[in-house]
Amino acid sequence: MAYALSRLDASGWLSVTTVLARLRWRTSVRLAATVVETSVVLRPDRHGLFVLDLKRKVVLPLLLRRPCRLRTGDQALLVADSRENPWSSTPWPPWTRSSSRGTPP
Repeated sequence: MAYALSRLDASGWLSVTTVLARLRWRTSVRLAATVVETSVVLRPDRHGLFVLDLKRKVVLPLLLRRPCRLRTGDQALLVADSRENPWSSTPWPPWTRSSSRGTPP
């Protein structure tokens, strides 16, 4: 398992270099995306709609960010499981959207 924190930029890009190194994904690999509760899960898929760019960043379109409540400037926890080869992103810390004061519930 590999973990990293990345801040979502205004265009929806996340830098995922550390996590991708663990997965050994090549640039230009096609990815399929699925929203699972508050996480976005990306998996290699030759028919996938998303492509890993040369800077080792991945874009999360608004339609994927909205259900996860990820907004510009939010930190996302990136998790990679090299045994099954998925990559996922979830808001971090997890209570940032559940409490108006930003403290754990």
